[in-house]
Amino acid sequence: MSVYPTRKQLLLKEYQDKVSSEEEQRREHLELMEAFSKLQETMETQDADRNSEREEFRRQLDAAREEQRLQLEAERAEHKSQVEELLKAREADKEALKQELLIMMKGAQGQAEFQQVLVIYY
Repeated sequence: MSVYPTRKQLLLKEYQDKVSSEEEQRREHLELMEAFSKLQETMETQDADRNSEREEFRRQLDAAREEQRLQLEAERAEHKSQVEELLKAREADKEALKQELLIMMKGAQGQAEFQQVLVIYY
């Protein structure tokens, strides 16, 4: 028996090593593809989550803006109403002052005539 392997045994060993190496490479490739696929799914899920968070934030922001706009509009309407009430009150005060002034003028005119009449009789 020989201590050295035959050519056939060497070629067979080389072939088996090559086949096992290719199988190992194929297995590693499949594992990498699977890991890549999982990573891609994770990234897509994160992107979808971020997009939904952005949309939710945008909706909340829009709702807050709309609420603020409505509040401002209500405040403007209230302010306008208050201004109109003040203007009406001002007009009413002006009218009352006019009436009071007319009454005072008539009273003063009547007193002046009365005083003139008194002066004539003296």
